[in-house]
Amino acid sequence: MANQITGRIIEIGQTVQIPSKNGGSSFTKREFILDATTYDPYTGERSEYENVIPLELQNRCAWWCIAIPTNNIGTTASATVDLSATATEFPASG
Repeated sequence: MANQITGRIIEIGQTVQIPSKNGGSSFTKREFILDATTYDPYTGERSEYENVIPLELQNRCAWWCIAIPTNNIGTTASATVDLSATATEFPASG
């Protein structure tokens, strides 16, 4: 299920080529940071709770990494993301 988040781009990283661990084809990734902190609809004041989200684009083809020019810092952008993770076991505390 995809989620959409909108915010202001505050940083765009460089495109990085990542080699395959098993000898297959490499992939490209690019990181950017989105400030999605909300504003009060009545007063326009910025929320006291920061919502700064690091996002990473990655794919097996490179054209989309180049498509984000670094001069887009400060502009509003929307990102549609698919969240995925693996199960993690935490050590028992105490």
